[in-house]
Amino acid sequence: MIKRTIKQLTAMITVENTVSSFENVEFQGVCIDTRKLEKGNMFIPFKGEKLDGHTLVEKAIEQGASCALWEEDVPNP
Repeated sequence: MIKRTIKQLTAMITVENTVSSFENVEFQGVCIDTRKLEKGNMFIPFKGEKLDGHTLVEKAIEQGASCALWEEDVPNP
């Protein structure tokens, strides 16, 4: 699996409100489901019909996600 840093990600896509002290944080793989999250993954929450994944960002970090990328109009959990 390919590893990337937050800094490398921000060079590929437009990201707002990135904290520079986190730019060297590495992630390996991406996950949208905390039940399938692997240590080091980036967690990307989605709003579904029954659940807003943004409410699970803290849980994802506790489970080993190295970072999270969420919608800009959702407050930082």
